[in-house]
Order: sequence, then C-alpha cells, then structure tokens
Amino acid sequence: MSNTAQSAAREGWNNLRDTVRPVLINELAAWNIDPDAVYINGVAPDGVVIYCQSLTDEAVTHILNQYEPDYSSAAHMGLFSVAYSFDDAHRVTGPYFVKIGNVMRSLVRAYS
Repeated sequence: MSNTAQSAAREGWNNLRDTVRPVLINELAAWNIDPDAVYINGVAPDGVVIYCQSLTDEAVTHILNQYEPDYSSAAHMGLFSVAYSFDDAHRVTGPYFVKIGNVMRSLVRAYS
C-alpha cells in the first residue's frame, strides 16, 4: 500500500473513530465510561491476555468489517482500565457484555 493510500486509510479510520466515540459515550453514559480508555481484554485458559481493544476501536473494527460481535463467551473477557491486563484491580465496573454487544450491533447496522 502506498503512503497516500495508508494516509487515506488512517484518515478514514480516525474520522470514523471521531464519529463513533460520542455515540459510545452517550450509550454508556450511565457508567461514565471513556470508550478510548476502557478495554475489552480477553484471556486464554492459561491466563495470558490474548485480546485487547478499546471500546472505540472495537466499534470501528466491527463497522469496517461489517461484522456484528458475539460476546457469548464473555466469561473469558472483561472491561479493564489498563490495556492487556486481567487483574481485578484494573477491572471496570460497567455494563454487562449484553449491553456492549447491543451497542456494537446497533453501530454496525447504522453504518451498513
């Protein structure tokens, strides 16, 4: 990919982030969550964190891929204030993954 194409792709990503972020803030207002500073972290059975994405980046990824998320295996996932942590000290008291999933699916459908 050329530098021009990379710049255009990065600009598109950033524009979508800027559009999605206020929606996430509004939808998650009851929990006072900054979607750029709260991460969905997932662990393997051995306890190693194998997935990490801010809520904003999670939404953008799903929108761009036109893929509605499925958080049914949320037992191995959580919301954290520190990237790549699964320490209970960093766990965010927030919405259940049912709510997160509903918000993400709504965003994907809105941009399809």
